Amino acid sequence: MNKILQEIIEKASKSKTPNIDLSKMNLSFIPDVVFTLKSLKALSLADNQIEVISSNIVKLNNLNWLSLSNNMLKLIPPEIGKMNNLTRLDLSGNNLNSIPSTIGNINKLEWLDLSRNRLSTLPVEIKKLTNLKWISLVGNNLPIPPEIILKSKEPQVVINYYIDYNLGETQPLSEAKVLIVGQGSVGKTSLVKRLTGGIFDPAENKTEGINIKKWPTIANNNSKVFLNIWDFGGQEIMHATHQFFLTKRSLYLLVIDCRLSEENNRLEYWIKIIQSFADDSPIIIIGNKIDQHPLDLDKKGLIDKYKNITGIIETSCKTGFGINDLIKEVTKQINNLDHVHDRLLITWIKVKKRLEEFKNDYISYTEYLDMCRIEKINDSTSQETLG
Repeated sequence: MNKILQEIIEKASKSKTPNIDLSKMNLSFIPDVVFTLKSLKALSLADNQIEVISSNIVKLNNLNWLSLSNNMLKLIPPEIGKMNNLTRLDLSGNNLNSIPSTIGNINKLEWLDLSRNRLSTLPVEIKKLTNLKWISLVGNNLPIPPEIILKSKEPQVVINYYIDYNLGETQPLSEAKVLIVGQGSVGKTSLVKRLTGGIFDPAENKTEGINIKKWPTIANNNSKVFLNIWDFGGQEIMHATHQFFLTKRSLYLLVIDCRLSEENNRLEYWIKIIQSFADDSPIIIIGNKIDQHPLDLDKKGLIDKYKNITGIIETSCKTGFGINDLIKEVTKQINNLDHVHDRLLITWIKVKKRLEEFKNDYISYTEYLDMCRIEKINDSTSQETLG
């Protein structure tokens, strides 16, 4: 045992409320002397090279806080379930393929980090952790949509979805969201018509609010994806509402008018708006009305500056120029989107279809709950999550 480690152990053994930080000490195992400190309250072994946890860990039954993050763990011993005073457990950044079912016995656990592992399943017993206030499962291979995975402050939402998923029937959603944004009168609605096989109308009315149109199918690895195209009005009054609709896991078509300058098209404003609410979602810039004026744009400079710009395509909705190239680029980017073919509970998909078939512009929460109950989604947590 090296001198620094010995000093840490000795200091902890004399403390009334001993806490030990053995992080970043290049440890390949937990020193046996640590297991003799039965009054230990907090132990950090983060950022080491530990591959195995001895079953002796159970001797530290007074631990409230245990961190084993960023090690090389492949297994967690089932004895961990006997550490029933733990309130905080960090196992993030390891090589874990599974978690022992005994974890459900740590009934005081309030904080659990399992992120950045190799988990494809969770034990059903995890549902017994009713005192959890925070959980992270990011960076695993679990069949949980990212929107639900990110609900770290609502652990029962995440856990309930996983349990329901395993018990219920599922099918691929096979849908993607395409959002068309830009200033007013740049030709967004005409572009939607062209993409979906419609005819150009020189007297096309401006979009008031948001129009949603289905693009029936698009090939994706020999399967089909249904695209929901959102056509946003470009009026200033609409800009404040974009934050409610610009979402991640979507493809963005940013339409500009070739006749106008970058400043008048507010090009960088729109790019930054998308990045603010949709992170690194792909953006295709479309220079429309190329039949009336050439596109004057620093293409290389923009692509170098904004890494999520995947292409800049010149089009004319009037003549049809560039539309086929745009369709090919959209197809390519849809193929690259994560989670397009994630499987979802059939009951959830049925509720979604009921909502799509609803004729009115809005629906009351009571009516929504009725739809959920018809599809046997009865627990409030699932209803709120799906909503």
